[in-house]
Amino acid sequence: MTRAHFAVRPLHGTLAVFCVVSALGASSARADAPTPERWHEELKLGYELKQRGNCVEALPHFLESLRLERQTKTLMHLADCEERLGRLMLARQHWTEARDRAREERSERFSEDAEIRLQAVVERIPQLTIALAAGTTGHAQIECDGAPLERDALGRPLPLDPGAHRISVRAPGRENAYYEVLLNPRESRRLDVEVGRALIPQPIGPDTLRGDASPPRVEPSVRQRSSDRASRAQRATSTSTSTQTLVGWITVGGGLGMAAISGISWAIVKAQYPEVRDCTGPCDSTAGEPRAQVVRAIVGLVAGGLITAGGVTLILTAPSAAPGSAHSARVVTAKPSGSLLSVAAEW
Repeated sequence: MTRAHFAVRPLHGTLAVFCVVSALGASSARADAPTPERWHEELKLGYELKQRGNCVEALPHFLESLRLERQTKTLMHLADCEERLGRLMLARQHWTEARDRAREERSERFSEDAEIRLQAVVERIPQLTIALAAGTTGHAQIECDGAPLERDALGRPLPLDPGAHRISVRAPGRENAYYEVLLNPRESRRLDVEVGRALIPQPIGPDTLRGDASPPRVEPSVRQRSSDRASRAQRATSTSTSTQTLVGWITVGGGLGMAAISGISWAIVKAQYPEVRDCTGPCDSTAGEPRAQVVRAIVGLVAGGLITAGGVTLILTAPSAAPGSAHSARVVTAKPSGSLLSVAAEW
């Protein structure tokens, strides 16, 4: 009795596990399986967008509907949108598939409509004939919009979508050559392509033949950064020089102006009041005011001379604009000479 009980328990456990796994697998399969409502809903959304003229946003819905359920009417709506957007090569592919499926389904109406639209698209597809120009090496590799062309495709009409296309020609030892072509619907054009110019080989020097290590190569970015730093330093030096020189000339102008005004005032006072000029000892009270004017004039002359000397100093001590150039010593001296101020500079 005990043995029979233990013999049945493993069988019951195995059956229970099998039932659970089967139920989970069935539910997962039902969740992953596309439902008719989903593909039809995607088709409906795409059709509504297409009716509003928004084929760009309608295309993803048609493609998703096709992924879930490949229907003839979905193919026809997709091809119609692609044709409106100028994607004639894809439109031709989907119109052909829609026609063939309609024939398999014995739907004459869909088959005839797809055939008519297919012929209209084929007539609008432009063609480009790409050929190698005379004398071009036979090792050239030609690409159209990044896709390589087979050798037997050269010289034959190549159907393409309307719009701009880029053709590249590559060959060993040659520069890459590029061509831009703009095709219009129903246009047929021929393009003869050539390889680029021959590459100049780098000279081999004796160091290379001996196997000597070449000097370290400075990357262009490093050279560019060094050049930029040197240019910024030179511009900063030049700006500092021009600023100091400008301030110096302004100071010189102000000092000369003050000295000139003071000198003129002094001359006017002496001309109007001779007693001030002749007064060497104590003077009477009538000469007090003119004498004060003379003193102010002399002070103005001295101040103007000092200001002028300061401006000359700024001009002469301004750093050179060229970085790294040697500067000689510059000495500026100012001393009164009689009633005027003498300025001397040595460098």
